[in-house]
Amino acid sequence: AAQSGLLSALQVDPEGGEEGGFAREEQKPSLACALPEGLASSRSWGVTCQLYSLRSERNLGIGDFEDLARLAEVAAQTGASFVGVNPLHALFLADAGRYSPYSPSTRRFINPFYLAIDTIEGGEAAIAALRTEKPDLFEGLDGELVDYPAVAAAKVPLLREVYASAKDGLTSDESFRAFTEKGGDALRGFALFEAISEAMRA
Repeated sequence: AAQSGLLSALQVDPEGGEEGGFAREEQKPSLACALPEGLASSRSWGVTCQLYSLRSERNLGIGDFEDLARLAEVAAQTGASFVGVNPLHALFLADAGRYSPYSPSTRRFINPFYLAIDTIEGGEAAIAALRTEKPDLFEGLDGELVDYPAVAAAKVPLLREVYASAKDGLTSDESFRAFTEKGGDALRGFALFEAISEAMRA
């Protein structure tokens, strides 16, 4: 009985004889992988990417959601049914060197570096102004590898500028209100954590 249990735990069929074989166990529906509608009924294919590795003339040293949207459009045009990406969880704004998507600060919220700032209202103007005022911030964004400290040095002030120019209207913005209400205490706690982290490293 012990041998049979051990073999089953190793996914070896104890009744498989000398030829061996993998133990098969029917998965309960609640434990099975859920497939999006349309993928379960027919064969399909897709592409996967590490979002941060996407490059374009318009992004700021790291792939963003606009790059992802364009990749999805191209993939769809060639018949792909899906695009897979790496975890997009929030990392550590105050410590850009901690950039592994598999060791996030939180899994509840998204990494703001993936925001396509030029697609946000006021974003293009903010980028143009920062390029004029501090062109050196953009020098480290063209490397072969993602330079996370350089990305942070450019994107954090841009995100602040975009927010500052829009914050007066955010109180009446329904989508922003819905976002903050849905985030609730968890979102406020995360924002507080980021603010304290930055203050402690200053």
